[in-house]
Amino acid sequence: MVIQAYVDQASPIVPSVFPSQIPGLVHWREPTLDSMYQDRAGASTPVVAATQPVGLHIDKSAPYYESEDLVNESAIWSGSSNPVTISGRVCHVPYAHTGYPGLAVPLIRAPRPGWIEVDFEVIAGPDHGGSAMAARLNTVNPSFGYSTIGRQAIVSPKSASSNISFTIYTHFSGTVILHSVREISGGHARQVTITARPRFAENPSRIEFDGVDDALIATFPDLGANCTIVRAIPGEGVQVLTDQTISGDWIDDVTSCGVLIYSRKLTTREIARVTTYMNWRFTQ
Repeated sequence: MVIQAYVDQASPIVPSVFPSQIPGLVHWREPTLDSMYQDRAGASTPVVAATQPVGLHIDKSAPYYESEDLVNESAIWSGSSNPVTISGRVCHVPYAHTGYPGLAVPLIRAPRPGWIEVDFEVIAGPDHGGSAMAARLNTVNPSFGYSTIGRQAIVSPKSASSNISFTIYTHFSGTVILHSVREISGGHARQVTITARPRFAENPSRIEFDGVDDALIATFPDLGANCTIVRAIPGEGVQVLTDQTISGDWIDDVTSCGVLIYSRKLTTREIARVTTYMNWRFTQ
């Protein structure tokens, strides 16, 4: 269900209720300069001006957390044999072979409870025979897998294991680069692929997506099918989506001045209150 609310950008009403005062808030993002970073890894380059890319957008509903890189570069990957060669974070398979069921990458310690992000890159070799690459965090159920070429970040629930496992199948040749393994807060929106990062814009302050491949991704537990998504959309107004199903990766690719997610269906009065707040966002 979609509720489109009217917005009057010329005469906003200062809100008496803020999003966090309404129960069930699980995601709250606004394009403020203290919440956006151009890079995903390490959150080290802030967005400071219009047109700059957004690789990480902080969720205000929960504290931001990102651990140090957990990859143990001094340790040796286990399970490798010829023709596989391994050097630090790089695993190279020069030609398609018989496959390797589990190349375990040691971590400096087992992750703590929460979410973990594995940032890695797959580069196809000249003898690459098709989709034949998978990765998983040991003991996680369900495991995660990718067979695409390029850089990707996988977010998964915590694991008791102190290894990352890559499974290389018979038809794969190429290189796997493990960029980082970090504990993170799951609700923050991110984009690893540089060319798929949206951009910050002003008047009003907003995050702009190109409508082609730009997207920000946030990861949630299973929130069920009664979620409410609220956006302040320039030129249109406040959009309220009810009865939304959110579980795992949630993709945001809609240009907006802010987005809220509640893990339940809001009442008519609550919708009116968040609409007043989001109308006010157009002037900030």
